[in-house]
Amino acid sequence: MISYDNFWKTLKDKNISQYRLTVYYGISNSQISRIKKGAHITTATLDNLCSILDCRVEDIITFVPNEPVSNTLFDAVAEQPSSAYKEDNKH
Repeated sequence: MISYDNFWKTLKDKNISQYRLTVYYGISNSQISRIKKGAHITTATLDNLCSILDCRVEDIITFVPNEPVSNTLFDAVAEQPSSAYKEDNKH
């Protein structure tokens, strides 16, 4: 999962408001909204924000690992006989 907590800290440290991002730098309200919701943004937006804020990617986003995925689904698939994967070509 991507966290935008660093983005808000960087904005505060650089003394740049959301209003200024939208009005003076052309960042759309929808992009700000996506960041608020923790939704995905494009690398182009990320690049633009890094340029505007004169910062590194790490100053905007952080990767936070999700809970480990259970292997039970993968184990169940691995235990299937090889015949389970063959296509039936009889018509």
